[in-house]
Amino acid sequence: MARPLKVDEALPPGTRFDGKWLLERLLGSGSTAHVYAAKHIYGFDAALKIMHPSLVTSRTRAKRFLEQGYLSNQVAHPAMVRIYDDGVSDSGPYLVMDRVDGETLEAKLQALPKGEPLPAAEALRIGRDLLAFVVAIHAGNLTHRSL
Repeated sequence: MARPLKVDEALPPGTRFDGKWLLERLLGSGSTAHVYAAKHIYGFDAALKIMHPSLVTSRTRAKRFLEQGYLSNQVAHPAMVRIYDDGVSDSGPYLVMDRVDGETLEAKLQALPKGEPLPAAEALRIGRDLLAFVVAIHAGNLTHRSL
């Protein structure tokens, strides 16, 4: 028998979620949700953003979480992940989005020899790309709270 999860603890890999998703691995966690690499029963890959159960204390909060998908789809920028679906499971609301596999900036920095900075040209490219993305978000009258 599996041990009970602590409040807002990530679900383990191999968990069947909402009857149609297999959670393959945890991609990341934030203040409002965990994001998982998941596979749908029809075989396609996606990322699932599942709101922390402790935050589902009101319909307003859950509704605001789900609206995030509709709002982000209004931003036309290649760095914006697309939200394809949403739902509410026994665990609470969730969003289905693009699954983008790749290296994080944190991993890239940790791979450098100790004390060596990111090459200036690469740092400038990353900064330029990030600022262009923020400009696109603000042009859509949105604010990204997780930068």
